Amino acid sequence: MLAAEKYNARLTAGLGVLEETQQLLTLWKDGMNGAALTTAALESGLFPGSSARSLKNMIGDAFASRYVIDGGSPATLPKTILAEDMSVVFRQLCFVFTCRAHRILADFVTGIYRPSYAAGKDVISDEESLEFIRRIDNEGRTATPWTESIQRRVASYLTGCCADFGLLESGMKKVRRILPCQTRDACLEVETHKVRFQSAAVFWSVISVRPYFVGKFGLIFF
Repeated sequence: MLAAEKYNARLTAGLGVLEETQQLLTLWKDGMNGAALTTAALESGLFPGSSARSLKNMIGDAFASRYVIDGGSPATLPKTILAEDMSVVFRQLCFVFTCRAHRILADFVTGIYRPSYAAGKDVISDEESLEFIRRIDNEGRTATPWTESIQRRVASYLTGCCADFGLLESGMKKVRRILPCQTRDACLEVETHKVRFQSAAVFWSVISVRPYFVGKFGLIFF
């Protein structure tokens, strides 16, 4: 697992929220914070099925915590990819940013998904995810002790989030098939965009790739 820190349940504010992320990136402008983006989203009419409260929570706990940090540089990267219409790369990049924002997801992928895939297992169940949650709760790794209902909710969100990012089978399932996670080539112009992760080697190991360049494009972590 990654360096010890207290887990929180903010992942339950949204899974991969890929469709919502794409819509919000069309609204986000350089220098815009979460509050300003929430106002723009409410005025845009792009989220007719969401209440003002749910939209605010989703932007604050999911989108902003992943992309509107470090001066907004994380939002610039997927927005560049989105403009290039590279959907697979966009999803993978969003996955990495989500792992950075939600350490519990990164630890679940490195501690449960990756070993299961390496061992040739076919499926991962919500019960396995729940065992992982109970273990870290018993170890005092959560900010506050979690009730059984919170444990089960977070456990299902971990597997659901992995499904959103293509690591597990999608759909409303308690047992999901493990899917191979493959990378695509070009992502962004490395001359103008850089990303810094505290644990870059771990995140690359999650999706079993290494930093690479493809012509003028590439994804760089250092």
